[in-house]
Amino acid sequence: MTITHRLMSIIICCLCCAVVPVDAKINNIVLERLTVEDGLSQASVIAIAQDKQGYIWFGTENGINIYDGYTISSLAGPDNDFHKFSVNHIFVASDGLIWISLFDKGLYTYNPISNEYRLISVKGLNGQQLNVWKITEDLKNNHIWFITEKMAFQYQVASGAVTQRIDFTEHFTTIGTLFNVNVLNGRVFFASRAGLFVYELESERLTKLPHVQHSDTAGINFDLKEAAKVFGVTLVDKHYYVGTNDGVFSFSEQNLVALLQKDVKELAYQSMIGNVAVWELVAFENTVYVASTTGLYRIDNNTKDSEFLLKFGEYFQTVADANVLDLLIDYNGQLWMGSKSSGAYRWDPNTEIITTYTYDSHNLNSLSNGNVNVIASAPNNQLWIGTDDGLNLVNLEKNSIKRYLLNNNDKTSFTHSNISGIEKDYLGRLWLLTADGVILFDEIGKEVIQAKFPEKTRQLLKIKNGWATIKSLGEYIWMISDSGIHKIHAQTGEVTKLENLPDYFNSRYASNIMKSFSADPNDILLSTTDALWQYNQLTQQLTKIYHQKELSKEGNSYIDHWVRDSNGLIWFSFSQVGVFAINPDDYQVQYFFDEHNSILDINVYGVQVDSADNIWVSSHGGLFRIRIADQHIRRFNKLDGLASSEFNAGSFYPLADGRFAYGGISGVSLFDPILLENKNKNINNTVRIVKVDTLSRPLNLPLFLSNNDQVDLAYDDFGIRIDFSDFSYGHTENPIFKFGFVDGVSFPETQQNFVTFPRLDPGNYIFKVQIKSVHTGEFSAPSFIRINVNYAPWKSPLAYSLYAITFIMLLAIWYRRRQLRQKVLIEAHKEVTYRENRLQLALSASNSEVWDWQADSDVIFAKRFSHELGYQNQDLAISLSKHVEFIHKEDQSEFFNKWQNFLANADPEALFECTYRLKCANDNWMWYRDVGKIVAFDHDNRPSRVTGSYSNVTESKVMQERAQYYGAAFEQTRDWVLIFDEAFEVGRANKSMSDVFGWENEELALANGIPGITRARTEYYRKLLPIILRKGHWRGEELITTPNGKKYHVIINISVSVNIEHQKTHFICVYTDITAQKSAEDELRIMANYDHLTGLPNRTLLLDRIAHATASSRRSKEPIALFFIDLDRFKQINDSLGHECGDLLLKEVSKRLVTSMRADDTLARIGGDEFVALLERFRSANELAGIAQKFINLVQQPFTLNNNVVSIGASIGISLFPDDAESSEELFRNADVAMYHAKQLGRNNYQFFTDHMNEEAKQRLEKETNLKLAFANEEFFNAYQPIIDAYTGKSVGAELLMRWLHKGNVVPPVEFISLAEELGLIVAMTEQAITRGFAQLKLWREERPDFYLSVNFSAKHFSDNNLIASIKRQLQKFDLPANALKIEITESAFIFEPEKAIQTMNELSDMGVLLALDDFGTGFSSLAYLKQLPLDIIKIDRSFVNGIGVEKTDEAIVEATLVLANNLNMYCIAEGVETEAQLKYLAERQCHYIQGYLYCKPISANELIKLLKENRDEIKVLSVRSASDGNL
Repeated sequence: MTITHRLMSIIICCLCCAVVPVDAKINNIVLERLTVEDGLSQASVIAIAQDKQGYIWFGTENGINIYDGYTISSLAGPDNDFHKFSVNHIFVASDGLIWISLFDKGLYTYNPISNEYRLISVKGLNGQQLNVWKITEDLKNNHIWFITEKMAFQYQVASGAVTQRIDFTEHFTTIGTLFNVNVLNGRVFFASRAGLFVYELESERLTKLPHVQHSDTAGINFDLKEAAKVFGVTLVDKHYYVGTNDGVFSFSEQNLVALLQKDVKELAYQSMIGNVAVWELVAFENTVYVASTTGLYRIDNNTKDSEFLLKFGEYFQTVADANVLDLLIDYNGQLWMGSKSSGAYRWDPNTEIITTYTYDSHNLNSLSNGNVNVIASAPNNQLWIGTDDGLNLVNLEKNSIKRYLLNNNDKTSFTHSNISGIEKDYLGRLWLLTADGVILFDEIGKEVIQAKFPEKTRQLLKIKNGWATIKSLGEYIWMISDSGIHKIHAQTGEVTKLENLPDYFNSRYASNIMKSFSADPNDILLSTTDALWQYNQLTQQLTKIYHQKELSKEGNSYIDHWVRDSNGLIWFSFSQVGVFAINPDDYQVQYFFDEHNSILDINVYGVQVDSADNIWVSSHGGLFRIRIADQHIRRFNKLDGLASSEFNAGSFYPLADGRFAYGGISGVSLFDPILLENKNKNINNTVRIVKVDTLSRPLNLPLFLSNNDQVDLAYDDFGIRIDFSDFSYGHTENPIFKFGFVDGVSFPETQQNFVTFPRLDPGNYIFKVQIKSVHTGEFSAPSFIRINVNYAPWKSPLAYSLYAITFIMLLAIWYRRRQLRQKVLIEAHKEVTYRENRLQLALSASNSEVWDWQADSDVIFAKRFSHELGYQNQDLAISLSKHVEFIHKEDQSEFFNKWQNFLANADPEALFECTYRLKCANDNWMWYRDVGKIVAFDHDNRPSRVTGSYSNVTESKVMQERAQYYGAAFEQTRDWVLIFDEAFEVGRANKSMSDVFGWENEELALANGIPGITRARTEYYRKLLPIILRKGHWRGEELITTPNGKKYHVIINISVSVNIEHQKTHFICVYTDITAQKSAEDELRIMANYDHLTGLPNRTLLLDRIAHATASSRRSKEPIALFFIDLDRFKQINDSLGHECGDLLLKEVSKRLVTSMRADDTLARIGGDEFVALLERFRSANELAGIAQKFINLVQQPFTLNNNVVSIGASIGISLFPDDAESSEELFRNADVAMYHAKQLGRNNYQFFTDHMNEEAKQRLEKETNLKLAFANEEFFNAYQPIIDAYTGKSVGAELLMRWLHKGNVVPPVEFISLAEELGLIVAMTEQAITRGFAQLKLWREERPDFYLSVNFSAKHFSDNNLIASIKRQLQKFDLPANALKIEITESAFIFEPEKAIQTMNELSDMGVLLALDDFGTGFSSLAYLKQLPLDIIKIDRSFVNGIGVEKTDEAIVEATLVLANNLNMYCIAEGVETEAQLKYLAERQCHYIQGYLYCKPISANELIKLLKENRDEIKVLSVRSASDGNL
């Protein structure tokens, strides 16, 4: 984090004033925090503003962020570099323009609608650009005022002119700096280090106001010098408030006027807050909020009372700094605060309508425990509150709390301090239902009463480790427990059991007793798991009032309370069901709400009705209000000021003043339901579309979208996302949106503020979105965005019109041709006889014979079978089927298909033509070519006669095949072949040569010489031809150059060929490419210096070039730069998509980077995903920063790898020579160090090398060295945590925990285990630890023979081939059986070499070593591993154990794990057990092997042997078995 010089000086100035830390007084402040993890570019929030559209703007040290309530985006600036500069101030003018001042960048205005920037020139007397610190507006005169360090400027909005109005140099006698500027009541106030100045706009007179001379606040040390430093001023109802470096002071408008008119000489300052260093003052209504170095204060202008509100560290323990740098009251009245190093905060002052009482370990005036189980009334406007640890008396007037019955036994929570019920009897005593039974408590004496009840009553009230509920009705205390339903007389203790009830009315079925709503005082209500019953004590009649179908009688649901509304309806809260109302006359249900038809949570408790007839219930998901008039339901949660969002059953109480009290897991919340219901009622219920984006490409849209704006999309855009916001910033509890397309599809209501469409079909759409009001349940006016999806060119309406025209034209052409064809057929029929004669003459001339086929007999007449094929006895007539049998099988289907198609077409002009083989009498084959034509048709116009000719083409077919083979060889050979005549004029080249030279024709003219060689070489070959003609052959080497400049080394073989028929001589030149052989040597050199994958220089060549560059730099005195580039997230892509995609990604990255570099720069790949760029010429460090950012932007753009779109980033380290290094090796190393620092800062950025980075690298090296020395010096020691069998209360084993004693301090394993794994020391360290542990285990087993030692093994251990041998050696050395060792394995052991790990585990299991799976369910647990691995134990992680009794999901995971282990013949060990409630829960489910602080923390070996010798019982639980255990 960097801080501007001015901000640092201001901070020092503020810290000079000694301020006493204070604690917040408000007990229900709820802060929402925005950090870098939420999207802020940097954690120092210096400026905050809200624009006219509702967006919140944050100014940080790394640019500007914009927040819409859901997502945070960045403002790039006109040069895309705002993120490089610190923000001084952000101001939103009345015309909507955003004024932005950036340190050393300048003053800009930004129009969010048009996305236009304008640089405002602010220069001093010497022409130097000045930094602007604060900006404000004079609305009356339409001017903007802003200040620099010593000057005030005025900007005229109408003309755009900047005027220097005031130079404060002469007013600052010593060191002076302007801090703030405000226009108040026709005057401009300037806060400065030298005091407060006022400039009267009408008279244009500047007056310095007198300093504060004293403080009238008692008990503080007033510092006159610090009080003179003014940081802010504001005005509320004619009273000015001045914030200084030593307090807040006030004076009146009347007093100021008198001073300016010189009627008085001093201002009558009144001290508001003493000893506080102020950053900013903001007025809202009648309140002044004060941002200071110690937190947030406020001042009531009416009463002039002040109070401290908050400091960030009270609500976020990791935040140490309390500075509130800037304040903003947004349009909804919420307060936004900027911090120095922890982000931005939001607080809603409206949450103060809720009063909360919580547990604070540092404050005795707080509840004794945060988990509130019951609330009851107490005298004098007080409340009794029962918690898991103690009874609390809360005085509502004094806000004081007194604690009683606290638990002094930290080993169990099953004591009388755990209070779950409070009932007051008719004698005024409190009956407390506790985990140790029912006790009586004197409300006046504040002590437990030992009532003289009969023994039977005392035994009934004990309920040890059982379940019970109590209710005070009249003179009796009613009680449901495992013993049944009883009533106890409050005075005598006489017990009466409720008899004559159905058999299923046991403690599992009956859950609660309530007063009845009937008029008969003898009636009571009994709530069961599935029904509500009314029981009359006199008649003993049981009446079912309500029944919930499909609920089990063994469940946990019950009705806990009822209320009557103004219409007489009775409302019930039914846990695990919902809320319903019945008519008391006929018990008919009038209303019913549950999780299926409303937003209610399934667990609802404590139904109440307010004065407006609204129904209220608590739940595990917040507080719900049901408005009966329109059945609208609204949810309230912690963000509304409640102590928590999860409430407990039975923890509610209606106060006499109309307020409600509800208790939950984090305390009690008291509120007026009418005020809470009307909270934020005046906030506009609006929604706005804030962003449209696609996955396929970035859209060039304005930063802010207006209603009805149009967005143009391409036809192939996909992943279309539309974001919208209500800009309520937490005011809208779980907002509900409704969206869809106008005149199109509507979508279900949702709480998501965005919608994503895979694609949209081409066309025009109007997307609309609405938000439901939490107050009325009605939807807002819609917000629209118009989306135009362009058509694909071939699918546009114009394209379809062209398609239709083309089809019609083709149809017309076809019809015309058909008419012409029919006319031709008629003419052709007249000439059939003539053509037959001509055909016969033609056959005779071509040495062919005729054949004739007649349809009626299906016979072919021909001579070939008897005259040519050698079948002497064969008739001239042969059936067509017999003819087909003589055809070669490979030709039969072709002949038959052609014949059938020919006959089917019945086209008199068509020819039948087929070449095929016929079998000879000597089993040889002859080729024939048959041609025929239809010469006659029958009366159905079907062919009746076909006549044709056949020719024996065997010889020509053989020649054709031979020529085809030679031609194929000529064309397909890889060697180049060039044939030219004796005259050396015309040549013919094969395909291989034509492809290389790019020739389209195989014939070429040789008049200009032989292709590929020079004219001199061509003449050489001309002279060589006669010699070749005599010898018949020649061989030699040649260098060929193709037209594209490529060179080939070839061996040329020239031979002579003479055509026998024509007696022509040709030369056949065969070129054999030996370029690869010639290049082999070059390839070896390239492989030694270049990366084989990317073709970039490798480490060897890079280091050589760096050495040359550094030598040149020394001579020329010009610096050079080295970029060390490491790809972010490359390993995930390589592992998930495979090495092929990883290699392809490296190639694409190389291409992008190379294309962005200059010719004389060097880019090298030095291994893996690491690249290095060497730049030998640059102008400045800013240019290098721009190049680095360019590299990052190039790498950030998505890559498409085998149809997979992936994104990566790049971290870049930059070092300079000779500034950062004296040698090339040091230059390379420092760039690597800077890159590592960029990785630590969040990746995807660049960092210049600094000495600080080198120091960090040295520190890491020091850590590694210390760890290696610690191993060599045996500084590690063992601690042991016992594993207890809860059924026996005895230790059965212990887990070995490694510790490091370094320089007198114990280093926890989290700080050295991972480093030991990286250094390869973990295996040897574990072996040393086992040696120490086995030596102790030998002693422990003398006390307890079956005692075992459990040791954690990591993935590194399973990569060790000597693991099995090492364990065997250790067991033999200490004479221990294999089952004395248990090995705990985490899931990481299977990630890298799963097969090897499983094999090693099988070998260990075969030895007898027990295996446990540690941290099960916290990683990537695969059930397949549980089947494959020889596991004996599953360890339940502490994260799930902590959730027992708190989170149902955690309990479900624990139970599922136990069932899974049981079915796999394994058992479980529970880690991190800290309470008896957790122990009881686990033991009831047969998980009795326990490890945790409830029993014992990690201890030394001596302490463990001492415990074993004492042989004492720890906490024991009864062995619980399910009903089905006997069948297992």
